[in-house]
Amino acid sequence: MRRLLVLPTLLVAILLVFLLHGARTERGGGGGPRGEEEAAAHRDARPRADAVGNDDEPLHEIEFPEGSDERHMKGPMDGRLVYLDGAAAKGVQLHLAVGRPIEVRVFRNGEFTTKTVFLVVGHATTTTGDGGAFRFPEVWDAARARSFVYTADDPQAFVVAEVFGSGETVRARRCVKVTGRLVDKDGKPLDDYWFEGRAGTPEDWRTRVLFEEDSFVSAGGDLGVDSLAKDDTRTRKDGTFELVLAEGRNTLVFGEIRSEGSVEIEVTPSSTDVGELRVPGAPILAEEHALRGQVLTLAGAPHAGCDVLAWDGSVGLPTHGVTTDDAGAFEVKGLTSPNVILWAVPTDRRHVVLPVQTSATIRMPCVAPIILTAPTEEEYAWARVQAQGFYLFVRKDVFAAGEALDHMDVVGLPPGPLHIYLVTSRILEATLDLREPGEFLLAESRFRYTTWD
Repeated sequence: MRRLLVLPTLLVAILLVFLLHGARTERGGGGGPRGEEEAAAHRDARPRADAVGNDDEPLHEIEFPEGSDERHMKGPMDGRLVYLDGAAAKGVQLHLAVGRPIEVRVFRNGEFTTKTVFLVVGHATTTTGDGGAFRFPEVWDAARARSFVYTADDPQAFVVAEVFGSGETVRARRCVKVTGRLVDKDGKPLDDYWFEGRAGTPEDWRTRVLFEEDSFVSAGGDLGVDSLAKDDTRTRKDGTFELVLAEGRNTLVFGEIRSEGSVEIEVTPSSTDVGELRVPGAPILAEEHALRGQVLTLAGAPHAGCDVLAWDGSVGLPTHGVTTDDAGAFEVKGLTSPNVILWAVPTDRRHVVLPVQTSATIRMPCVAPIILTAPTEEEYAWARVQAQGFYLFVRKDVFAAGEALDHMDVVGLPPGPLHIYLVTSRILEATLDLREPGEFLLAESRFRYTTWD
């Protein structure tokens, strides 16, 4: 599969596939993958003198203001974790994340939506004791510092809450095993049917579709903070299922090809069986359809040999993969869902993604050709990063990509303006205007220290 940078919590349909970082997609259609010799030629290409930076640029250590971190430190943070009924939440593994937020937009299913990303420079873990008491070591305390406590797959409790100082009482939800049976509109058990449960009402879920979840990232990558208290499962042969959900109002969301919709349930610690649930929604399409289109380069020329992935339905891994022919044309056959998403993946190497590489959600059947645009390898500026940490790439306030990168990892950056956040034990920023393709060194000296700016 083509390699690209992603922040795990974005583009639910798109993201899951790229967790298989670096694997090839089985594909049909005209053309095939680029040869190893050509790929090696790109890797070994000499830096261009007119690229943004080059190997001759002197390397410098970043000079941080003396004592800049120390003067923002404060003493330990302590508090108490209790459940909604006031009972002590003892023995819960609790995490603390301290950082500052940035506001970005993301491109999802053809629309730009808002998203907050917390750049975390302080992280600690503890276990609650008697009375639900918790205590963390010293943390940063600055004007823009924000602190959150959260659980990560703890079997007892769920919480994501901002804390403002010591002595606070934080309320968590109990995690409860929920059982039931899923049937279709005619009462027939649904076997091996995927669905998801999440905290909140259907209206909450629809709101969260419009506004992306907050994300928490540190030098090592996404912290995996689950702000939706969600779990997913597949039914057994008789339609029965088990989920672990947070107590309170929850919504079961159905989005597989065979059906779509949601059901609201109440989860309580004393009663975990929700009985028989009928799945609403429309049935699968009765016939197969095809989608045709073309992929263009940034220069507007046909993009030959570009992979095009298709999601036949908007959940999970891609269901189809083809490659464009010499005219940049593609055809995806055998589509049966009312909804399809296409994604053009032009290279195996890590690269920043542009919104024009994906379609909006396509309602089927669709006879109009779909036009996508994806840079070729020759149109990217290939940056070798000097500093290890989490890199977040933002293009005109739009989130483009994010990933933890090691020293001298290479990433493709599209031409034009790009703002880069680098998260290590500090937050660093750089602004580039990439005018020419080629290879260059993204040196530490290009970044400025902005941890609490």
